[in-house]
Amino acid sequence: ARYRALRRIAAERRVTPNAILFEAFTAALHSIGAGDHFAITVPRTHRPAPVSDEIEVLGNFTRLSVCTADYRAQQPGSPAAVYAAHEQLRRAAGAATDATGDLATARSGDPGGYPVVFTSTLGMGRNLAPGVGSDALV
Repeated sequence: ARYRALRRIAAERRVTPNAILFEAFTAALHSIGAGDHFAITVPRTHRPAPVSDEIEVLGNFTRLSVCTADYRAQQPGSPAAVYAAHEQLRRAAGAATDATGDLATARSGDPGGYPVVFTSTLGMGRNLAPGVGSDALV
């Protein structure tokens, strides 16, 4: 029932349910101090199911895009903010570039650091590395 309600709201706003969730996530980051304009690294291409243990080394996605949240001229949760999130995700889904190129564009000369998503699950599955307990993963 909740997902149906989310789909209905998304249809009314002419965006995807994912755009509403993405904007809610960026609004939450904004509310805890991320600033008025920041970047988020978004995984966008999933690998097919691995045929071996390669997933433990490679992670479960291959490409990243950088999307930006810009609350300098719009309020979190507003229709404009949700539509902007929708457009960010739409562009990311069709982008042929990677996160580094996207970030260079998003930064516009700002010397800030690169956002990073670490995807390796090596040692986190059933075969923990020798001497590494589950408490090391926290």
